[in-house]
Amino acid sequence: MRIIESYKELKRNIPLLIEASGYKDNYIARKIGMPIPNFSAKKRRSNWDEEDIERIIKVISSPNEEVEDILDAIEAKLAMQSEDVSYEEYKLEIAKWK
Repeated sequence: MRIIESYKELKRNIPLLIEASGYKDNYIARKIGMPIPNFSAKKRRSNWDEEDIERIIKVISSPNEEVEDILDAIEAKLAMQSEDVSYEEYKLEIAKWK
């Protein structure tokens, strides 16, 4: 019976988990492949099925891939813009820190 109670509690708290995640409803709906109006209705009624709950938890508990992709692109751009430094210049810079 504990498993059933845990499931019911999780189901009741999905809206709270979504809010705590900081993700907007439309982002989560898009990531789980659900039309936004359906997502909103299920959230309002707390009418989630097991698959919905599993997909939502995967989205809100995993790193944001879109943000990671943007950060990777920024990092790559900065790497291409950086100036190469010779070993001698590197040693001089390190010596300044000491």
